Amino acid sequence: MSDAWKVEGDLTIYRAAELKPALAAALEGVGPFAIDLARVTEIDGAGLQLVVAARREAARRGRPVTLAGASPAVAELDRVVPFLCPPEVSP
Repeated sequence: MSDAWKVEGDLTIYRAAELKPALAAALEGVGPFAIDLARVTEIDGAGLQLVVAARREAARRGRPVTLAGASPAVAELDRVVPFLCPPEVSP
């Protein structure tokens, strides 16, 4: 079974504290971990930090990480930060 952290709406500094508990809960499982950003409308540096922290923590726990979806806002950021969206994920 795969756990997922699904974000809808803004993934910005204004929501970072609100989103952390759901991320922590999703990371508690075992096995594959998915980050679903298909419904993100805006992402900033704080949002990027949460995504990077999620990837690092999942890796630390030995959990394979996949990006389950990337919205146009996330895909635009990927032009600057290719680490965020692997090529196999289409927006």
